[in-house]
Amino acid sequence: MTFDDLVTRTYDPQPIVWKGRYIDNWFSNFHAGAQPIQFSGLSFQTIEAAYQAAKWTDQARRALFQNLDASQSKKEGRRKFPPIRPDWEQVAIAAMDNFVRQKFQPGTPELERLMRMDVPPVEVNNWNDRRWGVEMDWTGKNALGLILSVIRWEYARTGMVLPGAEEPDWQQRQIELIPMLNRVGPAATRAPRPIAAPPPPQPEEPTQASFAL
Repeated sequence: MTFDDLVTRTYDPQPIVWKGRYIDNWFSNFHAGAQPIQFSGLSFQTIEAAYQAAKWTDQARRALFQNLDASQSKKEGRRKFPPIRPDWEQVAIAAMDNFVRQKFQPGTPELERLMRMDVPPVEVNNWNDRRWGVEMDWTGKNALGLILSVIRWEYARTGMVLPGAEEPDWQQRQIELIPMLNRVGPAATRAPRPIAAPPPPQPEEPTQASFAL
């Protein structure tokens, strides 16, 4: 399964933050998290760097992205030589799921901010990316936003964010993940209230016997 199997959606407009000529989403893969992203025995500054490195299976090629920032990584990831891995379309979403889950772990400021959002996570952009986000008409597949919605729902219900699949299992994970993302409805894109804990037991009213000497 690939991006072609993801549903295209149209969202209600939200306030937009600009940084120069581009829209700046606080949860963007370009922003470094509280801890590096770990992949293939390497550490990366951003999700973007890890994601671009994952397009190749050669370890030396992957290591190159360790010292690149997000913009440099995106530019390097567009190179057509050497060719990227032939199964990339079948594993790209699972790879992203792994890296995003690393960044949004319990105790991180990123997850805390995600849980405080009162609108769906929508990766709106003005660079024509309708796969990971939506364009300025608020239409697209919003795969990054849906992954974040699943993480938010998962944490609200369980208090945990499960780790993503390891690389050998990416293709199977993507087969399972795409239908899950397609099932994310309007209610699931908003942070659900955690299940309330039962109230503590109340002390029993004292009786005459309890005062007996």
